[in-house]
Amino acid sequence: FNRSTQALRQPGSAFKPLVYATALEQGYKPNDLIRDEAITIEIPGSGTWTPQNYEKKFNGLVSLTNALSQSLNIPAVKLAQKIGLNNIGQISMDMGIYQKFSTNPAIALGVSETTLLELTSAYATFLNDGIKVLPYGLEKLSLETGGSFSNRSLSSDTDRILRSETAHNIVYMLEKAVSNGTGKKAKFSNWEIAGKTGTTQDARDAWFIGFTSEYIAGVWMGYDNNEPLIGVTGGGLPAEIWSLIMNKIHADIKAQPLPKNKRKLALFPNIIDSEYQPQIRQQGAGFIDKLLLTIFGEE
Repeated sequence: FNRSTQALRQPGSAFKPLVYATALEQGYKPNDLIRDEAITIEIPGSGTWTPQNYEKKFNGLVSLTNALSQSLNIPAVKLAQKIGLNNIGQISMDMGIYQKFSTNPAIALGVSETTLLELTSAYATFLNDGIKVLPYGLEKLSLETGGSFSNRSLSSDTDRILRSETAHNIVYMLEKAVSNGTGKKAKFSNWEIAGKTGTTQDARDAWFIGFTSEYIAGVWMGYDNNEPLIGVTGGGLPAEIWSLIMNKIHADIKAQPLPKNKRKLALFPNIIDSEYQPQIRQQGAGFIDKLLLTIFGEE
């Protein structure tokens, strides 16, 4: 039994980047603001549900970037309600998560099951400019001839799932999740790292999925019998294991920056409420965009 490819587990907050990617595809921006506040949702046939943040407190207005990097639950649930649960499910499937998708509002918190391989390959879409990456295994390696050991075709633009801008913005947001958020223990050397932690209810699953400009890897911890983990969260041991492994993999490679959006993002954020409807338009294409870019430059 291969736990990387066959074990179906709830990803918890490690699923949230797919929620935010769906929102960005609809025209929302990383610096748009959403209110982190108490909410109660009516679930047909199941009564009401009042989601809570991990720290049991509210933060008021937060940007989408901060909501993701700090792994806040309530903004993710509110955003999912706004953008449509079925839309999240479709993008998730397009990115390679093929398990049955729940349309319960809690889907934003990663209650639908997936495998470590599926979720890691979905994250690879962010690193690969929004183009889907199909994972594959190697049965053997042959280095005697000095030639390539794989003749598999690379992904083409026909496999594009996300706009390039969306992919780069998600990379930016996930980099903040490591530099300033819940994934700090994944840091190593002087590499830029993007990633997301995940911890399910009662800590039955703990995840860290992350990448550099060169490699992507995922770590899952849990018991086959679904017992809770004691003292383990995604930002703890999984992130530390990821860091140790990736540090060795990158030992002889010169650090390269992530392919993230380098433009200033704090321009004219919108407050996401019941009335706000975003519009998709190409950044830098219009006079105002060019003027703002001239004034504020790039990071």
